[in-house]
Parts: sequence; C-alpha cells; structure tokens
Amino acid sequence: MADALGMGEDFLKQIAGYVKRDIRNDKPNASIVLGSIDYDYDPNDFLGGIMPKVLFDGEQTVSQKRYTVVPPYFPLPGDRVVLIPTGTTFTIIGTVGVVQLQPRTEYFTSSDTWTKPLGARYVKIECQGGGGGGGGSATSSAGNSSAGSGGGGGAYAVVTLTANSVTSTVSVTVGGGGAGGAAGTTGTAGGTSSFGSYVSAGGGNGGGSRVNGSIAQGSFGGDGSVTFTGEGAVCFGGSGGVSAWSDAGRGIAGAGGSSRLGGGAAAQHTTGNQSIAGKAGRQYGGGGGGAVSSDGGASNTGGAGADGVVIVTTYFN
Repeated sequence: MADALGMGEDFLKQIAGYVKRDIRNDKPNASIVLGSIDYDYDPNDFLGGIMPKVLFDGEQTVSQKRYTVVPPYFPLPGDRVVLIPTGTTFTIIGTVGVVQLQPRTEYFTSSDTWTKPLGARYVKIECQGGGGGGGGSATSSAGNSSAGSGGGGGAYAVVTLTANSVTSTVSVTVGGGGAGGAAGTTGTAGGTSSFGSYVSAGGGNGGGSRVNGSIAQGSFGGDGSVTFTGEGAVCFGGSGGVSAWSDAGRGIAGAGGSSRLGGGAAAQHTTGNQSIAGKAGRQYGGGGGGAVSSDGGASNTGGAGADGVVIVTTYFN
C-alpha cells in the first residue's frame, strides 16, 4: 500500500500546479506540539526578520515553511520548542530545552582571516600589540659602561560586539615584536595588532642606547587605539626601564615594559669587563631588555620584544 501511495504521489507531481499540502497548516484546532529548531538555522537571520524552520517531533525532515517566534524567545539551532496553533499554522512561543553551546576561543599568533561561526550571538575581541625591542650597547671604554634601555610593552584593547554587527569574515593582523637594537642603536618598535577596523592595539616603542657615561631614557609603552561599537577598554603598555651606570665601569641595562598579557624582560647589570645581550620580552607583547657592556666590554644587541596576539571568543547563548 505504501508503495502504491508513493507511486501515486510521483504521478501527481507531474501535473502542473500540484502542491503537496502540509497537514499541519490545515488543523485550526490542532493541539500544542513540540519540535526542534533547524540545526542549520543562523540566529543572525532572526535579527534580520527571517524566522526558523522546525523539525516536528515524529517527523524525519525539517519543515519547508518558517514559523513566527513570540518575543522575548531568541531561537537557537537545536532548541526544543513549544508551538501553539494559530489559525491554520503554528507559532513558536518558547523553549523547553536550550542547547547550551560552549564559547569558542581562537588564538591568532600570526596574521590570518577570521570566519564568523554559524549561530554566533556575541564576539569578544582582544588585541595585544607587540613589545618593543631593547636598546643595544656600544663597545665601552675602560672604566666606563654602555647600556640600552628596555623596550616598551605593547598596548592591549578589548571590545565585545553583537555578532550581527561583525562581517562574516574579518582580516586579523598580529603585530610582531620589535627587534633589539644593534651596537649602540635604538630597538625597533613592536607592531600593531588589529581585528579589521573594529579594534586595534599599538606596539611598544623601542628602547634607546647610551654610550660611556650618558643616560638612555626609558622608552614609552605602546599606544592603543580602539573603535568602539560595543563595550570595550584599552590598556597602554608599560614603559621600558632606563639604563644607568656607576663608578668602576659598572652598567645597568633597562628592563622591558610589561603588557597586559606578557611580562617585560628583566634588567641586567655588569660587574667588570663584561658584555651582556638583552633578554627577550615574554609572550604576549612584553618589551625586550636592554644590552649592557662595561669596562672595555664589546658591543651587544638588545633583547627582542615579544610578538602580540589576537584572541577572539564567540558566544552562542
């Protein structure tokens, strides 16, 4: 009998104007029913006025038509929902079992493209700029010293946006750490990290260098810029430490500035005829330390700043 019915329907489909009717639309006195929101439904469509399809309990395929939702319920893929008859159709009035989707966090340690996940509701974006490189040390004269100051820490910025306000793909740029300065030269500034035009955080400045008895000032931390279209905040990077010297040719190199997500390199000092390279900043965005040479020590290179990072957390509920 089932085969015969199937053959009959196949025959009817050949007739112009034939439409298979959904009996659910012809039951004005139907009872309350249960179903599940289509797993392929994008909640961003709801914000644009496109209602979801439903897989009714006891059926094998998702409905062809879409069903109106009564606020304040917000439909999510897979939600178990209650539908009440309204005229010749049904209306979704709420859920009896929300599918709890865990937040998804992505770490970008190199420049790439972010793709918005299906079903996203909110997006939290964190940008950490790269740390500045420490200043290098020149060859010191006898009884004297040469040292570099520390590089500044990168700035940090964070913003939370509604998913429908973010494009489906976004270009992500991760700022690299600045290179340490060579013999007697200033370190390189760290790069800017950004998430499209939504938010960005600048890199720390490079540390300076002093030669034989002069003083290299500490470097500034990274400047930060952020475009707020939601809740957000910005934290400037810490300044790099100043270099110094003392009698008997002892020198002190400046420490790197800290960032929101990374520590600055430690300061270093000499006790005689020595040459010490600067230490690298710590991930993410810490400033590199300065190099130091004393009492006739050879030149040396400042420590590199740490690379930045972009962290994107997507919330579905």
